[in-house]
Amino acid sequence: MAINNGGAVIVGGALTISAFAGASNNTVNVTGGQVNVPTGAINVGPAGSAQFNLAGGSVFAQQLIATNGPNSAVNFSQGTLDLAVATVINGSTFMVGDGTHAATLNLRGGVSGFANDVQVSSNAFLPGFGTLANGNALIQSGGTLAPGNGSTLGVFTFSNQLRVAGTADIKLQSTVGPLGTGDFLNVAGALDVTGGTLDFIPLDTPTNDVYVFCAYGSLLGTLVATNGVPAGYVFETAYNGNELALVAVPEPASLGVLLLIGGGLLWRRLRRGGHLTRRTGGSV
Repeated sequence: MAINNGGAVIVGGALTISAFAGASNNTVNVTGGQVNVPTGAINVGPAGSAQFNLAGGSVFAQQLIATNGPNSAVNFSQGTLDLAVATVINGSTFMVGDGTHAATLNLRGGVSGFANDVQVSSNAFLPGFGTLANGNALIQSGGTLAPGNGSTLGVFTFSNQLRVAGTADIKLQSTVGPLGTGDFLNVAGALDVTGGTLDFIPLDTPTNDVYVFCAYGSLLGTLVATNGVPAGYVFETAYNGNELALVAVPEPASLGVLLLIGGGLLWRRLRRGGHLTRRTGGSV
């Protein structure tokens, strides 16, 4: 089956490719137009061998299932793949994009697993929210991790390693909403930022003392750049020990007050401890 520019396929249940044992050479090619499976899954090769090729256009489904080893081939070179859940166990790394064309994998909040890792290529994007519970995730140079959608905040949880060699877009919000005060990355394993870039996108004028936007199990590497850090804030890599955060720098006047208070407290402690004495009449 081929879906080209201007074509549209709407599936009421599940779209299953090679549903029967012994089936072979069954292929769905999407090079334009749209495929919509609003309530079901795209199941690639559950019994026989199959290929699902996305090379343009858009695909919307509740789930992508590819769990029959090499019989469940998925090739995603360009276009948009919009899923609530992805379950990929086919012996291959799940590649988002071919490194040249624009590609977007949008996740809508479910628990996904990529047994052999997921890689976001150059010119490709990973927006949305949800949990990646199986396999590691790599944002390649030129690729973008962007929690949420548009101005909507998003939370991504990575049960294993996340490497950001490309860019992570982090939105900030002063008012506390259902998702806190900004996008959030929760990395249970290692967060490797070697060669990566953070781009901060304030949705309003930053006023909070602290914006925590990532928690990690361990931190590796060094960022290339942190762009868009709001005036009056500094970037910290070990806030509370294992968090990335933007922290407000005290105003000079406030800092002076703190120093005066600190000095007064030190004076009182020294006097109480007997470390300060007064000379009267030549004796101590």
